[in-house]
Amino acid sequence: MIEKLRIRMQATIDHASKPLFGGFFSFSPVHPANVLFVLSAVIHVSLWLIVLFTLGIGDNTIVLQYNAYFGINLIGLAWQAFLLPFVALVFFVVNTALGLLFFIRGEVFLSTLIFVSLFLVQCAVAIAIAALIMVN
Repeated sequence: MIEKLRIRMQATIDHASKPLFGGFFSFSPVHPANVLFVLSAVIHVSLWLIVLFTLGIGDNTIVLQYNAYFGINLIGLAWQAFLLPFVALVFFVVNTALGLLFFIRGEVFLSTLIFVSLFLVQCAVAIAIAALIMVN
């Protein structure tokens, strides 16, 4: 009885001493999930800054869609260009939450796979913003 109590207390102490997010940032600083998370965060912040400094915030009109066959398809206000980084932010938050959830549950492969998809989404949005800037 006392041995079971001691084991349970030790398990409680071990659980309480775990780092934040189940040790996501402590097991290896160069783990692919950590690297992909940091790269995705850097890309995402740069997306907001690039759109802010190149297209600006104002009432000026910009080209939002261009087709090589038809030409300009959609013209809108400059603030509408911020919808792309906002959608990327939604993906960033959801994928980060899911990745951390799977990592805490011990599913390291699924967590890494989710962070790969997070990185790919950020890269796709970066390509879309680069095309938007080149058209304008």
